[in-house]
Amino acid sequence: MRVLFATLRPYLPESVSGAELCTDTLLTGLVERQHACELVTAREPGLRGRFQRARARLSGRFGPLNNSYVVFRAPEAEVLALFEERVHRFAPDIVITHLKGSEAITARALQRGLPVAVMVRDAQFEWDTGGLPRDPRLLMCANSHYVASRVRERFGIEPQILLPLIRKERFRAPRRRADFVTFVNPIGVKGLKVALGVAREMPHRHFQFVENWDLPRYIRAHLASCLTSLPNLELLVPRHDMRPIYGRTAALLTPSQWQESFPRVVIEAHLNGIPVVASDVGGMREALGEGGILLPHDAPIPDWVEALEAILSSPQEQARLAELALRNANRPELDSDNIVDQFVALAAPLVAARSLSRRP
Repeated sequence: MRVLFATLRPYLPESVSGAELCTDTLLTGLVERQHACELVTAREPGLRGRFQRARARLSGRFGPLNNSYVVFRAPEAEVLALFEERVHRFAPDIVITHLKGSEAITARALQRGLPVAVMVRDAQFEWDTGGLPRDPRLLMCANSHYVASRVRERFGIEPQILLPLIRKERFRAPRRRADFVTFVNPIGVKGLKVALGVAREMPHRHFQFVENWDLPRYIRAHLASCLTSLPNLELLVPRHDMRPIYGRTAALLTPSQWQESFPRVVIEAHLNGIPVVASDVGGMREALGEGGILLPHDAPIPDWVEALEAILSSPQEQARLAELALRNANRPELDSDNIVDQFVALAAPLVAARSLSRRP
């Protein structure tokens, strides 16, 4: 099977999020199964994109990325033309897309007789303008049961469920010295205000906030100013290898303020037996299982403090939740090899139907 993934959203290493990491794991898994894969993506404009790519090369991050599949980049305005070129030259059997540009890419692929898999990895549908075609060759895949319910409501389509792909070995810390509360991606919608409030109320606990690649300058400046009044808080630069972070983490704080689809950071933490204190929003409950504590997203700061202290001050409770976290992260439906095989099984009938329709 020849697979072409296309998106108007920037890709690794320029954009580092769960969506890009899942895509890389899927394509790598397909290549391991002898399927040919390419990816067409938008390029971050100007000096910023060049700086991010150079930084990734110099740091060794994402070094092996293009050894298994080729990534073609173009300015956003030229991505669709590049997509057309790769369809002509690469001759894919199926197209995969996600997020920004999904509608336009889907329409162009279907016009050329190609089946399309749309990976729905968000619960906000910011990419949806009402232009997604209805076609039997269209396969929609939701990354959680919660997102699947939203897809049914919005599009009237029954999606398949493919949970986020996580290569477990990339996130298991070899050694753990668990003494930090960790908060990943310190921005407003992820609960920055709550996390700062909790750190202020727990001066006897150590906190580490881990930046994302796309942290706006004004947020970085705000966080830097907070460091002067919060000696128990460390601000860490973005990184691809999260194992050292999880190796220092006693509890993960995830006070999201928007409808999460399926927060993979919860599973990454659970792979290390790390309990999670999180907002009960979107697909968070589905991801968390019993490996932590859920609170309303608008719970007052003292409630977050109480939940964390219930874990951190009790070795017995921490051990109990750690066992449940490990059990949750190792359920079969979260095995990345199983998910790749599931995608192949879903795509095969569409590819076969296209082959039959092209016979004279």
